[in-house]
Amino acid sequence: MVICAKTPAIYAAARGEPIPGYTFRDGAYRPNEPWREGQPRATGLQQPFPRMKSIEENPLTPAKLKLGKLLYFDPILSGENTISCAHCHHPDFGFSDGRKTSMGLHGRGVGPERTGGDVLPRRAPVIWNAAYNPVQFWDGRAKDLEQQVEGPIQDAHEMNQNAGELVNELLGVPEYVRLFQEAFGGQPQEAVTFRNVTKAIASFERTLLSFNSKFDHYAAGDSSALNDSEKRGLQLFRSLKTRCFECHALPNFSDGTFRVNGVPDLEGQAHDLGRAKVPEQGPEGAFKVPTLRNVALAGPYMHNGRFATLEEVIDFYKKGGGRQYPNQTLDIDDKIGEFEITPQETADLVAFLKALTDTSLLPTAPARVPSGLPVVAVKSKAMPAPMVADARRTAKLPASPPPHVGGYTVRPGESIQAAVDRAPGGGRIEVLPGVYPESIVVDRAGISLVGVQVSGERPILDGENKLGDAVHGPGDQFLMEGFLVRNYVGSGVITHRARHVTYRDLIVENPGLYALYPVECTGVLVENCVVSGAKDAGIYVGQSREIIVRNN
Repeated sequence: MVICAKTPAIYAAARGEPIPGYTFRDGAYRPNEPWREGQPRATGLQQPFPRMKSIEENPLTPAKLKLGKLLYFDPILSGENTISCAHCHHPDFGFSDGRKTSMGLHGRGVGPERTGGDVLPRRAPVIWNAAYNPVQFWDGRAKDLEQQVEGPIQDAHEMNQNAGELVNELLGVPEYVRLFQEAFGGQPQEAVTFRNVTKAIASFERTLLSFNSKFDHYAAGDSSALNDSEKRGLQLFRSLKTRCFECHALPNFSDGTFRVNGVPDLEGQAHDLGRAKVPEQGPEGAFKVPTLRNVALAGPYMHNGRFATLEEVIDFYKKGGGRQYPNQTLDIDDKIGEFEITPQETADLVAFLKALTDTSLLPTAPARVPSGLPVVAVKSKAMPAPMVADARRTAKLPASPPPHVGGYTVRPGESIQAAVDRAPGGGRIEVLPGVYPESIVVDRAGISLVGVQVSGERPILDGENKLGDAVHGPGDQFLMEGFLVRNYVGSGVITHRARHVTYRDLIVENPGLYALYPVECTGVLVENCVVSGAKDAGIYVGQSREIIVRNN
């Protein structure tokens, strides 16, 4: 994901800057994913990005990217020649606009200070990583980026431009005629079309990608990439206490679905049907799950900008989302429910969300556009990605780490998590009898947590009825055996999207929601375990494959 590679020449020609970590594959630029070539994942957090929608019909070329970038920043796209795409999807505001709801026709200025125009019912969706969305807009009414581009240009309250008139204007600009011919070929009337306008802008938008954050370096095996607060926030994020990860799924931190969270309409605003406004879709009040990449740059939050800060968003969800409002009639998603979270945990969760920031691929705004119209001012500059971890360490990991790759012994009063963190290439961690009040994250491959039993006593993971999950993580080749796990408020042992998972000889009491939960895993063995007191399921092999459950 963050392994340096020679920048593809096609990308360098289009953007004029070296970008580590890119591969041109299947007609698009994608983050390097070494496990696709048979190399093992450094951690289970490394997940492949989906294929970009409609890339086959509109493959990227340097000429299209150059043209699309100029069109994106050019007010010629609007009927009054005053609004560009960048006015509402502005680099300074995380490719949104910083407003609760956006402002279109007749508006002046950018961001929260934009005034005098038609106020729209929703805020501008973020374009970072929009190329990975299965459909576009908050309600999913556009099948791809090309169709999405068509909407705002022609909408009477947004850019209010007639497609035919736009084509005539572009044909009157010799530089644009040349650029269209370079990108699409043919005579001027064949090259300069409204369809090609949408193709060029969509091509540019497919380069607005973020996948090189501090989190991505941590996922690639650099355990120092996240600080302690960010790591605790990551653990909270994927815990069954908060359940953030179930909708904001890796790697894009969005599962592409539409959910009803019950965010209230703004005062004086007509009720927004959301997904139900699209024919034969629904339910009422459902909106797209947005990516959380660069979320710290793109407030306010929700489809109508209801919440100004990430802390306000967390407070909304901890109270059960829309369930907290007495007159709520929407069918709130079953993933949303009340949970307890301390001020420190809130700070940790926000710290993790900020660790998803990566603007290393932020494009430089053009100083001028072929129409000669004023270009919106942009202050933001691309920020260097975090220092890349030694990629060779990841590349040298064995495909199936043996159970004894080094050894670690943990004694009462010591930290099991610290031992896991010291085992970057996998290893056997033996834990002596005692009580360990910890929540443990296992991201690395090849970790074996082995409880050493002495005179019938075994090590005890104790959540003290306040910690979230006992053990959580997506590490491949994971073994856990010989422990007593008790008194957690999230769940007991959860392994997510991992390969080759074994739970053996575990006693789990009062674990919270689930006791043993290998979810979306391949190659699962659960044997000789005793579980009791789970609020939902004792052993739940959710959406996993190649499963053996025996003698429990």
